[in-house]
Amino acid sequence: MSIFTSSFKHSLCLFLLIQLASTASASPEARVELSQAEESLTPLSTVNPDAFRVLFIGNSITRHGVKENIGWHHVSGMAASEENKDYVHILASKLRNELSPTPVDLYNHTGGSGSVIRRFKTIDQVLVVRPNLVVIQLGEHEKPETGLQNIRDAYHGLVRTVTELQTKPIVICVGPWAGLIGNYGNEEERMTRAKLEYSGFKGQVQGIMRDVCERHGSPFVSVADLTLEPNYFGFGDTWGVRWHPNDRAHAMYADRIYRAFNKVRR
Repeated sequence: MSIFTSSFKHSLCLFLLIQLASTASASPEARVELSQAEESLTPLSTVNPDAFRVLFIGNSITRHGVKENIGWHHVSGMAASEENKDYVHILASKLRNELSPTPVDLYNHTGGSGSVIRRFKTIDQVLVVRPNLVVIQLGEHEKPETGLQNIRDAYHGLVRTVTELQTKPIVICVGPWAGLIGNYGNEEERMTRAKLEYSGFKGQVQGIMRDVCERHGSPFVSVADLTLEPNYFGFGDTWGVRWHPNDRAHAMYADRIYRAFNKVRR
């Protein structure tokens, strides 16, 4: 599958108004750049019918290819320090330990902006995987101008499509990573900004995702609490990379998804 690249930025205005922008130059205080440049985990041409197949429908947090101009020098979920420390591969390790000797194969939906609408419109590209487990990690690329109802409709269509597959996969939904703690201001100011993010548009997006997933009987995993802790944010040459969850946060993603998986499975 081809690698597609796109980017968008969060704007902060008086620490209250948050919007996405597409321009490339801004100070860390004004704007956060989130880049999308994924690479496939496993070619769709190599689907193993005997494996336990996991399909990840996500964005840069799930998988990001090398992008030197933002200071991202390896392939993994951003901003894990290496591939084996991102949530995808930590989760895979847990699944392999539990499901052995059955092989566990990983697939991801790549390309585009990583928005809910984009993922829903192109979901047919990855249904050949016939997954046993689907992890939907989205929400970071949603824009207010898209409209909450349009986001809801697309997310509902996405969740419905995968839950109705013949393989009857377990579907686990992960809420948006949306804290904007930043590397400026005192601790109280950073916490205020992080809390405001979830009380506004991203909180509405998370509410939509939780409601849709619960209506389909799929567990919803929130990571909102992690964004209130500076030690969960990533490393990197630019703030656009550092905004993402770090190794510790990726491990928390994996742990929460794995617990949700076992709860449904049992």
